[in-house]
Amino acid sequence: MKAIFAVTLGVALVAGAAHAGTPIGDISGGIAVYYNSATPEVQSNTSYYRAQYNNSTTALNGAKFTFTNPTAAGIFGDVGQFGFDLIVPAPTNTGAPPTLNAWDFLAPGVSNAGPVQWAINHYGNTGGAVASGVTDPNNIAINSVLRGTVGSLNFANLTNLSLGVWKVDMSGTLISDGLIHWYTPSTPDTALSSWGYTNTFNFSGQLTYKYSDDHTPGMDFYAGTVTLEANPIPEPAFFQMGALIGMSGLGLLRLRKRS
Repeated sequence: MKAIFAVTLGVALVAGAAHAGTPIGDISGGIAVYYNSATPEVQSNTSYYRAQYNNSTTALNGAKFTFTNPTAAGIFGDVGQFGFDLIVPAPTNTGAPPTLNAWDFLAPGVSNAGPVQWAINHYGNTGGAVASGVTDPNNIAINSVLRGTVGSLNFANLTNLSLGVWKVDMSGTLISDGLIHWYTPSTPDTALSSWGYTNTFNFSGQLTYKYSDDHTPGMDFYAGTVTLEANPIPEPAFFQMGALIGMSGLGLLRLRKRS
């Protein structure tokens, strides 16, 4: 039987509290649970959690991220190039989990912006090509548009759907550094507050573990899609529709310049 997991890092949350956020995108792929050793695969032996596009220990591109909110998609110029990366050590970790770094695009290369726990990354090559995002194993993260730390990561309500198939509810909180880090090097970072949102994001959804797909000792993969929500700044509104439309135009202009 698969274990139920919960990690809280520096942020106290009320269990079951409702979020009044605005859905901005979907994270699809899954969360890989890595263990300190190949056996036993139980909660007390968990090393870290990683967002991945594939059920693999070698193809480690992040999960696919899609801006489903039309305004956000316009601002960021989403044409399939984004991925969601996350690496969170478990409280029971006894080793050295991989370090997730943020990246700044400085054509024709990238600059390491230091360690983070999560990022929404532009995936391409160092020449700046959009290519096909995380689905192309040759692509790498070249710009971390949003980035920060993790407040919580929770797996709950583990349910046996059928022989060897388990469903789990996943939720959590991401803490941003409060900035939008633009892909275009000449464009200064923008405060998230100018977009009308706080630096806290929530995510939730259901993931599925299938024993028939588990071919790797020391790692369990929970596949599915979770929704990412941004939390609006309380009234009065800080960001009007006219400004959103203007930023949307800027995003499309950046996309044309780099295409």
